[in-house]
Amino acid sequence: MNQTFGNDKSTTFNEKLDFFLQTPPYDDLYSRDISRDPNGTVVSSRTIIFFDKVSLYDTNQQVYAFKDQKEVTRAQPMNEDSLDGHFFTFGGMYFGWELWVILTKEIAVTVALGLLSLFIISLIFFPHPIAAVILTPTVFCIFVEVIAVLRMAGLEINALSSIGLITCLGLVMDYNIHVFLTYFEVQDCETRDDKVTKVLETMGKSIMKGGFTTFLGVLPLSLNSSLGFRTLFVTFIGITTLGVAHGLIFLPVVLSLIGPLDKRLSPSKVLTSESDEAPNGQITENVLPTPENND
Repeated sequence: MNQTFGNDKSTTFNEKLDFFLQTPPYDDLYSRDISRDPNGTVVSSRTIIFFDKVSLYDTNQQVYAFKDQKEVTRAQPMNEDSLDGHFFTFGGMYFGWELWVILTKEIAVTVALGLLSLFIISLIFFPHPIAAVILTPTVFCIFVEVIAVLRMAGLEINALSSIGLITCLGLVMDYNIHVFLTYFEVQDCETRDDKVTKVLETMGKSIMKGGFTTFLGVLPLSLNSSLGFRTLFVTFIGITTLGVAHGLIFLPVVLSLIGPLDKRLSPSKVLTSESDEAPNGQITENVLPTPENND
């Protein structure tokens, strides 16, 4: 353009731009990247930049690149006092990069709200507050252990694994809540060990069957080499094994040590088990009043 117009100051910028955009090969390269109003004034423009130092497989580099671009945008003088930003960079890959930025926070907030809900609901629906005190930390420990299983398997935190982690809360709650509910429903037990034994004899079988069927359901995923299926397989195997193990091993031990013990006996035991010796040496049973006796 300098060779064509030289130092001709009578030619305006818009006239020079018209000539530039009509000259091959620049017309094909840049005509679609510049938007002008009817007077020829540039309204908006774009250019393409390449992130040749950002790996497609390194989420840390992607997060740093995304944050750096936001800083560059905020640092532009023309963006001062602007909510939207007049100068900014954008690319379809930013959607994925922003996901990595907020994913950890979203998982933490979701898990915290889930545990808080579990604690409050346990206080309301369980007959003793110790259920909430034991159950909530247990579910949190299982959540941390599932994360450890993912890391041991060489998997990263991504959109698919985060769904599995959040789902983990609901599944492991199911395995452990039934143990507590059955523990409080069991009656006619004089010791904690007796109550735990009855829990394992009744609900323990159902929990084991449920965990085993879930294990069989996800087992075929291990035959697929896809990263997505492998992530689901490792996540649900960890949820199943750890949830069942805590429900059938950890919680029974804790309940046998500090579980609340209901010392009330059932009416049938009161009718038949207690007896007193009369003064004349005869044995008389302590029988509770019944409608027939009252009549």
